[in-house]
Amino acid sequence: SRVMNPAPTKSALLDAGCGEGSHLHLLRSMLSKRDRFTMIGADIAKEGIHIAAAGEDIIWTVADLTRLPFRDSTIDVILNILSPANYPEFDRLLSRDGMVIKVIPGKDYLGELRQALCPQKEYSGERVADYFSEHLLSAETHDVRYTFPVEADLLPDIIAMTPLMWGVAKGDALPDIPAITVDLKILVGKRKTAGAR
Repeated sequence: SRVMNPAPTKSALLDAGCGEGSHLHLLRSMLSKRDRFTMIGADIAKEGIHIAAAGEDIIWTVADLTRLPFRDSTIDVILNILSPANYPEFDRLLSRDGMVIKVIPGKDYLGELRQALCPQKEYSGERVADYFSEHLLSAETHDVRYTFPVEADLLPDIIAMTPLMWGVAKGDALPDIPAITVDLKILVGKRKTAGAR
């Protein structure tokens, strides 16, 4: 919510690739009543949107990022959290001074899980960040990093929520991982043609 402070008070905010809507629900609860954001969550997964649609004054839609069902230049803020991006579509949707807030994994994101399950694979978000900068004027970058303890009985569920589980066969013994690191980069960008519309 701090990153979005410069947004106009009557703004349309789209979470593109919202999944089950947890980020948008949290953001709605953090913004004061005076912040007049029309909040929209879009995801291609019907199941996620069905879960997201419970409660609150948020608009939910099943949609593909390649062709979002909104008019040109109508969205002021696009959130894109740990999800693929479609920058030509984002450019079409963004208002004249609109912004994209993209969250990507840092190099140590879920490092303990990756080390235990796929030790040969290192992650770098540099290509994703470079691609972001190719399409948008990079305005800000913020790093978020913390470690949280993991109870052993919750570890299978945490692993199942990540693509890391795709390489693990059912029945494989899971490693003992007492804590997991969250390492994220928040990229904030504006349209390269800002002010042109």
